[in-house]
Amino acid sequence: MPNNIELCYSKSNTYPVNPNNEQVFATFQQDNPHINGAFVSAGTPFIMRSGNTNGTNWRQERPELVCTLNQIQSLPQQAKRNIALMDDMFGGENLQALADFYQAELAPMLRNESIGAIGAASTALDTRLSNFAKAANKLQDAL
Repeated sequence: MPNNIELCYSKSNTYPVNPNNEQVFATFQQDNPHINGAFVSAGTPFIMRSGNTNGTNWRQERPELVCTLNQIQSLPQQAKRNIALMDDMFGGENLQALADFYQAELAPMLRNESIGAIGAASTALDTRLSNFAKAANKLQDAL
């Protein structure tokens, strides 16, 4: 069942499965080839199976996770740790709702406000540079 395959985040530097259980550990390594060290750093995304989904190709059963996993892996480590922390605090569904709200409501507002801020900053910079140019001209005339 597709519901038995989930995208998770490491909360500590230990493996989320028991390395002594060879079958479970082998499945974990097969599903997560990007994890190949002695430990899993905090915030690292990984695929976790539960139930009897062993032996199935999760990439065919849950193709939406392939894209999500690749996008999260491309983020800086600090961003991955922050996402893992927020996922732990709020839960996956609430975190998705926050992300959707940001994209739909806050990002356009910030984009519009930043255009105004850029205009104000360029005006202030132009004023300062023109005052500097005037002072430089006065100095040159004085010499």
